[in-house]
Order: sequence, then C-alpha cells, then structure tokens
Amino acid sequence: MKLKRDPLITLGLVLVIEMTTLIIIDSRLLRAVRDVEPSLNALGDIAKRF
Repeated sequence: MKLKRDPLITLGLVLVIEMTTLIIIDSRLLRAVRDVEPSLNALGDIAKRF
C-alpha cells in the first residue's frame, strides 16, 4: 500500500464529495423555498397595497 496517494485521485474524491453535498443542500433549499413561497407571495400582495 502506498501512503502517498495520487493527487488527481484525491482531488477527484474531494470534488465528488463536494458535488454530492451541494446537491443535497440544493434539494433541501428548493424544498424550503417551495414551503416559503406562498407566504412570500402573500407578503408581496400586502406590499403592493401600500
């Protein structure tokens, strides 16, 4: 076993981990935005009246 890893493999692993975490965070954000959207629209309607 080599202790010194190929930097490209390490970089690839880091990129894969970052992409999966970003995708997970994005799906959570999208769900949160969908939950908040109706109240945001209501706030927009209230703001238009003033």
